[in-house]
Amino acid sequence: MKEKLNLEIEKGAGDGNKVSITATIDITDSEGSSVIGQILLTPKCISYKAFEAEVFQIKEKLDKILDKSRQIFKAGGGEDYSLEFDENLTDKELWNIMSTIKDVDILLEKFNGMSHQKRVGVADYILSHANIFSGTGSIFSERYNSEKGILE
Repeated sequence: MKEKLNLEIEKGAGDGNKVSITATIDITDSEGSSVIGQILLTPKCISYKAFEAEVFQIKEKLDKILDKSRQIFKAGGGEDYSLEFDENLTDKELWNIMSTIKDVDILLEKFNGMSHQKRVGVADYILSHANIFSGTGSIFSERYNSEKGILE
């Protein structure tokens, strides 16, 4: 099996070697035509410290992707969305995410993890705009404690 990620070394004259990470791609279209090639995932670095910083950035991005996918699988979803409750989202956008969560414990954890002010705003949106007689809206309306601003 051919490696998909490779350490590329470009021999340098005078200023030393340059190293980078490349990814081998193999794309085949519906008619069977294919293209095989390599793409650079990091710039060509002339020092270990610069290369290490580039690798660290890739690792951080992969860790974030892994965490998001874990949240999606844990929630029973699969759609292309993030389950991070970014409080910069509108109340409607947060409700759109919340309404797809099938696991009640995750719903409670995510909602209750927001600031009090944001929880009250989202709750107001849900109770005034969402269908509270079925699905996640029903669960929300049954479990929302308006005095504390949390789901119980």
